[in-house]
Amino acid sequence: MAAIQRLQRFALRTQFFPFTLFYRMLYTAAIRLCARRLGRLPGVLSVYLRRGLANGRPVYGLSDIDLLVLVDGDNRDRDMARVRNRYESLRRVIPMLSDGELALYHPDEFRSLYAHSPFYQHRFDRGRRDWRRLRGSDAFTHLPPPES
Repeated sequence: MAAIQRLQRFALRTQFFPFTLFYRMLYTAAIRLCARRLGRLPGVLSVYLRRGLANGRPVYGLSDIDLLVLVDGDNRDRDMARVRNRYESLRRVIPMLSDGELALYHPDEFRSLYAHSPFYQHRFDRGRRDWRRLRGSDAFTHLPPPES
């Protein structure tokens, strides 16, 4: 873990060109790998990039790759377990993936959280603007249109 902390400190001290170009390439490669590996699993409807990296405000070294995965299908529990397992496998090689940062939902759960929780309604409405779909169908078709 100390090696990762040293790398993070180095990245924080080198937030300028040409280092930022290199960091952007690393993050882009990691995001593409995650989208491809998670998006190919059975039952995965969509994969989204959330928060700072999605809206172009990364702090290289501190920014985590925050993902949302929507899963549906006949074997939902097994498919969700596969996604979690694959995410943990990716965490072993991609240090920018944080423990517990995978948002994993079924469309019914996604819709229910939106309908019954002002916190999630605000978060998902903001996600309509800021999140970047990496793979799959539009998750927001499962939600009612935002209130103006």
